[in-house]
Amino acid sequence: MTVRGLKPETVAWVVLWTAFGVFLLLCTGTILAVRWFIQSATVTEEAQLTVTGGTVAIRPLSQGSPDWVVAPPQATIEESDQVRTDEGSTAFIRLPDGSTVSVLPGTELAISRLRRFRFGEPGHLLDITIKSGRLILGVAHPIGRPTAFRILSGGAEVRLAEGNYAVRKEADRLEVRVRQLGSALVRSGPFEVNLGSLQRAVAYPGRLEGPLPPEDDLIRAGDFTQGLDDRAWQPVVEEACWAAPQVQNRLEPTRVDGEQAVRFFRQGSEGTPCQMFLHQEVNRDISDLISLRLKIEFRIDRQTLSGGGYLGSEYPVQVRMLYRGADGGERVWVRGFYIQNVEGRRTDHGVKVEGDRWVEYWVPDAEDPNLLTLAGGVRYIRWIEVMASGHDFESYVRRVSLLGQ
Repeated sequence: MTVRGLKPETVAWVVLWTAFGVFLLLCTGTILAVRWFIQSATVTEEAQLTVTGGTVAIRPLSQGSPDWVVAPPQATIEESDQVRTDEGSTAFIRLPDGSTVSVLPGTELAISRLRRFRFGEPGHLLDITIKSGRLILGVAHPIGRPTAFRILSGGAEVRLAEGNYAVRKEADRLEVRVRQLGSALVRSGPFEVNLGSLQRAVAYPGRLEGPLPPEDDLIRAGDFTQGLDDRAWQPVVEEACWAAPQVQNRLEPTRVDGEQAVRFFRQGSEGTPCQMFLHQEVNRDISDLISLRLKIEFRIDRQTLSGGGYLGSEYPVQVRMLYRGADGGERVWVRGFYIQNVEGRRTDHGVKVEGDRWVEYWVPDAEDPNLLTLAGGVRYIRWIEVMASGHDFESYVRRVSLLGQ
């Protein structure tokens, strides 16, 4: 008897070799499955949290508790646990691979994955989901296979290599900055960008901007060559400016020598003092920055009150910044500019410049070599003002920037 013309011996050999092939496939599959298991099997780990200021809350979901509790000074956290700081508290997390996470005020995060490989070379899988706030991360050098360290937020994913990073989440905006050494891959939807040292990117739902310059301007609409944005700036002419009967006061966008700028103008003061200024609320915690620079472009055409006036605080162009220090105290930082001091008046925090020409001035300068280390240390900026004060004056400002990195 034959099967479709095949001899029984042939059929037997076909069955035998087919069975042998299946056996080989099963052996290969088993070997591959075992290999995959050995390479990918993981176990959960623990991280250590230290409260470095204020009251920090923990939500220990790994223990089956859905409630937030006050964290002790030292605590152990596990995979799926959540951490929250308020506006006056901070925390420090040391991960099992030696990486660190500084949790700054007003932050909420979840430890989404906290694992190490069970077999083979040492290695870790670490995911942190940031819901709001700011983190400073130090990713440790791997001692075995490369660490898979990710920051997750909505549809965005950030893969971090060894290095130092700052992450900020505000509403649907995620900003990632390589603070010093390091590299990062940022993804949002179908888009991705690679970041190197001192580069940053901003991810939105379905959109990604970067690589961007390392510095971010903390001032909104500071380029007055585009006009005066009254949504960002509040113009103020103080009541004292109207003390003289025939005085003229102007705080307005205008053009001078073909340049768009904001004009500060006063005439007919009869020696009465005045302050007029543009005020902007910044309200920004900057404790994650490593540098801060201010740039202002201006010109002074006329100034009747010498130097900084009788108190050393009346200049035809001046910048003021209210900040909160690390000690919790609030202070006003000032830099003023003048073109003449024939009467030898005080010039506290003042700089003499040439008149009737545009000046670009940068701080840090000789008086303040580091804006982050002003008296008390700068941790939070509340507002900034661009102003003119004195008797009669005419000055212009075309750009002001506060650049943080």
